[in-house]
Amino acid sequence: MNTLFFFYSASQILLTSGIIVNMHLTHETSRATLIQLMIIGLMNIINTIASIVSHCTHSNGQCAINMLTSTVLYIGIIVSLIIIAAFGYLAQSKRTKNSVRILIVAELIVFFISAVNIKFGMASHVGGLSLFTNFFALVLSVWVITLAFRLKRAGGGRVVNRRRRHTEEKVPPL
Repeated sequence: MNTLFFFYSASQILLTSGIIVNMHLTHETSRATLIQLMIIGLMNIINTIASIVSHCTHSNGQCAINMLTSTVLYIGIIVSLIIIAAFGYLAQSKRTKNSVRILIVAELIVFFISAVNIKFGMASHVGGLSLFTNFFALVLSVWVITLAFRLKRAGGGRVVNRRRRHTEEKVPPL
């Protein structure tokens, strides 16, 4: 119940503050990792429920074991995403290269786990829902990695969209 309340209140904060609508894709790694936490968390709730229902209707006496392992796996995923969201906040607030590197490494781990799940778990996906969840996690990790690289490239300074060359206009002689 607390998990559902957390996701509901976090989604209300995002919608009322305009984060999703007005988010600048420059350096806001804390908001991006929070969005990643909420979306992947909600998709994993649906995934876990679908897995439990699917397994309990088709197995004999193994329902409790599957429910326990699915719940433990879900809690592990949420805890790791909370840690990654903390890394995203740290990278945005500190703006040091080491904090950004930690975020990039954490997101690369998410990327590779999602890629392996997509590649080798094709037969075990529950109605394509798990495949979609892993694909979405892959896309969100690439997005956060891109934001983190832009933050790293800024070197603690202001993140800009592109560098402008200051060239003087040459006026041809008359």
